[in-house]
Amino acid sequence: MAQMPALIPKEVEIQRLKKIWMIIIAMGSTAASVEVDNFVDGSLHQT
Repeated sequence: MAQMPALIPKEVEIQRLKKIWMIIIAMGSTAASVEVDNFVDGSLHQT
């Protein structure tokens, strides 16, 4: 039982990190898709 108080904040930290990672991954994938769209548009206009 002595370790329980130390474990609870770690769980909160892990949940927070997971949420931040989800946001970063979502933003990154959105930016990547925009970059791909721009690249495809550029290559299409060149031909």
